[in-house]
Amino acid sequence: AESTGPVDGIPDGTLDGLREQARLQLRATPGEAPPVRVYNAPVLAALPHPDGGDLFFDFEGDPLYTEGAGERWGLDYLFGMVDANAEFTAFWGHDFAAERLALEAFLAFVKERRAQYPRMHIYHYAAYEQTHLLALAARHGVGEEEVDGLLRDGVLVDLYPLVRKAVRVGSRSYSIKKLEPLYMGTELRESEVTNGADSITEYANARDLLALGREDEAQPLLDALGDYNRYDCVSTLRLRDWLLDRAAENGIPVGTAPVEELDVPPEESPLRAALLGYAGDPLDPHRTPDRAAVALAAAAIDFHRREQKTFWQSHYARLIQPIEEWAETRDVLAVDTVRVVRDWYQDDGQRVERRELLLSGRWGPGSAVRVSERGGPFLLYEFPGPFRQPRAQPGSRTARTVAVIGATEDGSVVVRETLPRDVLPYRDAPTAL
Repeated sequence: AESTGPVDGIPDGTLDGLREQARLQLRATPGEAPPVRVYNAPVLAALPHPDGGDLFFDFEGDPLYTEGAGERWGLDYLFGMVDANAEFTAFWGHDFAAERLALEAFLAFVKERRAQYPRMHIYHYAAYEQTHLLALAARHGVGEEEVDGLLRDGVLVDLYPLVRKAVRVGSRSYSIKKLEPLYMGTELRESEVTNGADSITEYANARDLLALGREDEAQPLLDALGDYNRYDCVSTLRLRDWLLDRAAENGIPVGTAPVEELDVPPEESPLRAALLGYAGDPLDPHRTPDRAAVALAAAAIDFHRREQKTFWQSHYARLIQPIEEWAETRDVLAVDTVRVVRDWYQDDGQRVERRELLLSGRWGPGSAVRVSERGGPFLLYEFPGPFRQPRAQPGSRTARTVAVIGATEDGSVVVRETLPRDVLPYRDAPTAL
């Protein structure tokens, strides 16, 4: 907190942030709201305009749940959400079959609401909700295109990266529960279930009672879990509103991040849909071998598209999540310093301007540097970036493919990037490759 001067291996910007974080934590007083500073207000422009159809969403899950031979683990038993008036809606599922029905009910609810409120968004905090919606759709073989559409259209808005990029809080953790003293006021948690570990224990107790036929004793536990989930959803609503207030205080108009028209998504193969319909529920323990074989044939039809989708899901997650959460990924370079080797130029016969940069930093374990004149990896710029980024969430980094044209023994690389169409030459420095 009081140190000065450089530290080997830590970029100056990162070090300044760590020092301010330490100073804020030292100023914190137990029992009071932590000190806070908006250090990067322009990021808040990525918040969408509030809409009457907005939802604030949270899962409750039991990671230890399984059925049968234990081939699959983890149950998301509660899909909970509140609207802008804090009215609560919940879809429950206490086994895998019911989880599938809850997923279908949730997606149908959202589809109907989007028809009524085309500009609505679904807010959540941290990546769990997006990750598990994708996983549930893949697990049950239903709703994959619908979930992809929510991501592609930017309907799902993760507030966690916006908080990390815009605000520093005098707390050891940026979990939503640690932020609540900033905005929940007299609504602070008082229920018996106050954290995720409690909820897992209470749900296991409720299931034990249900298995014994003691529904009257199980129901109060389930009601408490529902209250806990509702509170998390209301907390997300209040956090969104608190961020809107911080944007207004700093003169930042929200909803001003550029949005581009999205590509029309590919239609699902009719044959695959027909085969999946015949194959039935993949979690049905009584499914016949013939139907299981048909399910494998259906999966083979769109295999390559589904494999590519996994890559793009990871790519877009890196555009929105804090760098420290994925900097250790293989073939990722977290950039510490940037030097311009050759500024924007256009040689004879070249139609597009380009520049060459020397990037130094830290590669993720197991990375392999590949030098090639052809375009390869993505060069990332912090929001708002020097050019528009289609198909990305609010507050996302911008990304563009570049060619790695040189490398040094210390892991530094020289990249060549071309100027996007209709974009003026810029001096922005990238933060990752």
